[in-house]
Amino acid sequence: MHYVGKTDVNEVSQLINNGLTLSTENVRIAPADGVVQPLSETTIYLLHDPKAVQSQVYYSVTGKPFDVEDLSAARAFNSYYGGGFSGLVLQEIREYRSLAYSVGGSLNYTGYSDEEPTQLVSFTGSQADKTTDAVTVMLDMINELPEKPDRMPSQLSYLKQSALTSRPGFRGLSQSVEGWEVVGYTQDPNSLAFAGYDALEFSDIVALHEKYVKGQPILVTIYGDKDKMDLDKLGQLGTIVEVEADAVMVK
Repeated sequence: MHYVGKTDVNEVSQLINNGLTLSTENVRIAPADGVVQPLSETTIYLLHDPKAVQSQVYYSVTGKPFDVEDLSAARAFNSYYGGGFSGLVLQEIREYRSLAYSVGGSLNYTGYSDEEPTQLVSFTGSQADKTTDAVTVMLDMINELPEKPDRMPSQLSYLKQSALTSRPGFRGLSQSVEGWEVVGYTQDPNSLAFAGYDALEFSDIVALHEKYVKGQPILVTIYGDKDKMDLDKLGQLGTIVEVEADAVMVK
């Protein structure tokens, strides 16, 4: 519970205690930890829907736990890899090849966790007959990150401006601080990242990709019309496992 205002905190506490009955049992102060099943090889889960006009495809790579010393590089990687219209995945898959309507991706990580793995999560939304080509290009980029070092100056400029303007408003400050603490930060992560930007080089983005992403098996999930996909080519990219709608959807 958060409060922002001029009333004394003790008075607010008394009003809450008198007006609300709060349970003290089974109180969670952090999100539940998800269980990540390890993969030994790239695996493609395919949910067939003959009525689907587009294919919705997600890609997930589980990496080692995050090292907070990589925070600046991780933010630079996310800007380079999936940063809106200038992001690598959108330009390579949508703009240059017209293989998808929607594209995105980012490396998800927490603060000082010594156990929780990182997750590179990417997405493509394509016409059914372009699904296999879109998946092929995305997997290639996940495994071998295209290097465009000339983009580094603009990426750093954006990251610095973003850090300077991302301070929470006073009404949401306590909630932001709590959110930082939940994932392990002991100080404002924007300040922490900003301090490392001046020394950052493009090679740091490449090194981060090699540390957390490269060489790992990839989990791919596809929802779409399989009759319009090149399944033989898709099977060369990974082991295909077909699933039924009843197994994954709640009615």
